[in-house]
Amino acid sequence: MKNRIILLSSVVVTFVVMVFVISCSKESTPGTSLASCGTCDWYGTNYPVCCNQSTGWGWENNASCIGASTCTGSGQTCTGCSSSSSSSSSSSSSSSSSSGGSCPGSVSCPSGVACGCYTVSGLSSNKSAVGGNQRFESAAMMETELMNTNYTEGDGKTGDAFNAGRTKMNYGEARLAGVGQGSTSAFWNYCNSAGNDVSAWTTDFNHWGSCYYAVHRNGITAQNACSSSSATGWENAMNWTYNNLSGHTTDNVRFWCNIPSC
Repeated sequence: MKNRIILLSSVVVTFVVMVFVISCSKESTPGTSLASCGTCDWYGTNYPVCCNQSTGWGWENNASCIGASTCTGSGQTCTGCSSSSSSSSSSSSSSSSSSGGSCPGSVSCPSGVACGCYTVSGLSSNKSAVGGNQRFESAAMMETELMNTNYTEGDGKTGDAFNAGRTKMNYGEARLAGVGQGSTSAFWNYCNSAGNDVSAWTTDFNHWGSCYYAVHRNGITAQNACSSSSATGWENAMNWTYNNLSGHTTDNVRFWCNIPSC
């Protein structure tokens, strides 16, 4: 009888582990002290305000920082922001307005998918914040209009399905690629920095290779079905976006594809 109980316990433990695994779909610490150019309360986490740029995310004094205008423009509180940061913001705004860009006269959509192009104010700043990384932008542009992280923490999901960053990496894919940061909350905060986000996603993308699209769409168990129709559709759309972004990596032009949620 004792042996049977032990065996049953093992089965239960194995089942719990399986349920957890089948979920769908140089680290810097957020600044906790006042930086010389101020501190931004970014959705409950304090980050230093950049002294050398007014928009987007940057890297100063071995830490992630955020531009003052990006902080206040997103409705967040900027404490102790210096006058140099404000004046820098004015010149950046004028430069940003002149980088609107324009859509091609026409676009040819991927097979069976509706697509299009339009301009959206503020997108150029977020493109610049990620260094105009065309491949990263093609992944991020599939997820949010402004390529940012201004969505519900985790995208309303938990466990391995928890999303973070501009590309909405699910925690399962990131964890197995070695960039999970130890917990979902730490992963969320880490990916709020544009520099960290690009680095983590690039590692994730390279780790999964051709299976990236399936794992990103349908969770880590999809690694055994990398050529599913859902994954293929996503890959085609992302590659289409990537190709169209040539010459548009730092302007306000956004390309979109109508891919149903998984």
